[in-house]
Amino acid sequence: LKHGISFLASGMSLKNQGDHKDRLFDYADLELTQILSLLNTQTLLPDEQLLGSRFVKEIIINGHLSEQSKLNNEIDKYLRKNSKSIFVNRLKIYIYCLGKDPREFKKLVNSLDKLLDKDSSLVSINLLKGEIEYYAGYYMEGLKKFSTVIRAMPDYAFAYNYRALCYNNISLPYMAIEDFDKAIQLYPDFDIAYNNRGNTKTTMDLKREAIIDYKKAIEINPNFEWPYYNISLVYRDLNKPDSALIYNQNALDLTPNNIILYRDRGDIYYEKKDYGEAINNYTKCINMQPAAIYYVRRGNTYFYNDKTEQAIQDFKNALTLNKKNAYVINRLGDCYRQQKEYSKAIAYYDTTIVLNPKDKYAFVSKALCYNYLDKNIDARSCLIKALKIDSTYTSVLGNLGWVCYCLGDFDKCIYYSQKAINYEEDAYYAMFNIALATLRKGNFEESKSLYRKYINYSNEHKADVSKGAIEDLQNLIRQNILTDQASYILKNLFDVTQ
Repeated sequence: LKHGISFLASGMSLKNQGDHKDRLFDYADLELTQILSLLNTQTLLPDEQLLGSRFVKEIIINGHLSEQSKLNNEIDKYLRKNSKSIFVNRLKIYIYCLGKDPREFKKLVNSLDKLLDKDSSLVSINLLKGEIEYYAGYYMEGLKKFSTVIRAMPDYAFAYNYRALCYNNISLPYMAIEDFDKAIQLYPDFDIAYNNRGNTKTTMDLKREAIIDYKKAIEINPNFEWPYYNISLVYRDLNKPDSALIYNQNALDLTPNNIILYRDRGDIYYEKKDYGEAINNYTKCINMQPAAIYYVRRGNTYFYNDKTEQAIQDFKNALTLNKKNAYVINRLGDCYRQQKEYSKAIAYYDTTIVLNPKDKYAFVSKALCYNYLDKNIDARSCLIKALKIDSTYTSVLGNLGWVCYCLGDFDKCIYYSQKAINYEEDAYYAMFNIALATLRKGNFEESKSLYRKYINYSNEHKADVSKGAIEDLQNLIRQNILTDQASYILKNLFDVTQ
């Protein structure tokens, strides 16, 4: 066994010198090489040497070693009498880590700290502690550990990649790029580093450069799903939905049960207003995991596809999973408002406001319902409350202007409508409300001038917004108010014959 370990240690050393794959070793691979090296030096205590040799034999021959194995029990027995043995403690930690995700290693922190107190130069232990800190969100601590590893092993690409991830998470993207560059320089086929560097460039708004990195990762490893996924996100952000869908499908071909990919695919189709395909993909998500988020996404799609009953059912399904979800309750209000069941809608908006008294959208929606019910004093009250929440919200100002018009307060209509335009220069509805209110004040010539100005402005910006303005003038005629003036504006400015 002694000769076998010697051959193994020498063989691994020669191989690593040739292809440099040791630069990508994770904790398990790195620790195994260091254990072999220690055993090969024959500097350990006899019992440590024996346990280490048996450990290597089981790992090499059987490929695994469970925490319940006979050898592990003997290691525990040894540590009860010799708790300060750094080598055997390392064996114990290695056995625990086998087959586990680094996110599961938190319980090792005390053991690692004790080992590092005894010998702070242990590279593999610093690496493992760095990974634990990273996945726990302690990025500065992780960064320090990876820096310690890099000082000991300046050609260790794996550690540069992890330190770069830490830099990313403490908002130092340029430092991250430097470390990703170094990792790739040390190991040019480091697909993960290319993908991670692409992620950093995406956050830096270097999206086209990011795509180059993602494509390089795919070239190196065509079965690596994350670069496909990330390219899809970038193309979506660049408003290239068809390209985004292609790469999303490539990722799905590699991971066909990935719910995130179906969710994103649904989102892309939703943004394209291809509601049928969006619904199909959200339905796949719901079949995999009937979570509230997927019911909400599908509910929104049904809503904008004028399938309000289906939307109501989805929002109610979401509500059974989270009874205090203010957003879902508000959306149910929107559904009933769309069905012109205004009293029922108001009840949902009231519940939303109880859960979130600062929800300006619920106040605006509630005001719209009151307006449709011709309860404009109540509508004005709601909008004033919303205005206290956000005095710059254009929708509040514009609707408040209209409600003031309905109440016959034409000066306030003009005042609030103009404020809406100040915050949103293409608030066309507010422009025509000003023109209408000016007409109602009896200023016919000024009103004609304003209508002409706003019609020209909307035409220049290719905005088809005349329908509402025309309906308002037609309503005046039906009510026998300023009939001649309204008819003149319709005929001569809107080219509409009453």
